[in-house]
Amino acid sequence: MFAHPSLTLLSDSFSREDLFLVVFCLVDDWMQQRYGRSNLRRLRGPQPTTCTDSEVLAICLVGELCGVSRERAWLRQVRASYRALFPRLPEDSRYTRRLQRLRHLLRPFRDQLLRWADADLDPHRILDSYPLSLCACYRIRDSNQPVEGSAFGYCASKREFYFGLRPHVLATYSQYLVDLILAPGNCPDVQGFAGYLSEWP
Repeated sequence: MFAHPSLTLLSDSFSREDLFLVVFCLVDDWMQQRYGRSNLRRLRGPQPTTCTDSEVLAICLVGELCGVSRERAWLRQVRASYRALFPRLPEDSRYTRRLQRLRHLLRPFRDQLLRWADADLDPHRILDSYPLSLCACYRIRDSNQPVEGSAFGYCASKREFYFGLRPHVLATYSQYLVDLILAPGNCPDVQGFAGYLSEWP
């Protein structure tokens, strides 16, 4: 089984700069294997003046690993502290548009990452869901910040209704998280799994 050489660095103590480099190497090698280049679309003419798709994905993934909740604050930190690693980082709005266009690549990349790490070769997966209440039912009318996709659902274990979402977690038998699907509160597991399969590229 092929193990990516960058993964061996993850077992040692390393800095944030090293984390950026490791994640970028993983993403860029995957992009090269999948598309033969560092960008999703083939570019014509001279090289782009902005960063590559591999860099955009690496910034996003490192932010997730560091528990970043606000994208703009994270981009400001990257510009202030890691400008040498990403000298062609675009402005916030352009970065956000590019990331939205690339988000569908995160799922197959995470799957390939598990293969590189030789973490779990078993093709079987486990799907489970849990209720995520966003607010008490009696406060729904007073709420001025509705969440897209939220709905009324029923939690059988608690024997009560709730208003919110029902995240579906897809994991391997050895408890590696493969994907997370945010579904409405009234979406059962079978329906959520069918929707997940229909969106698979």
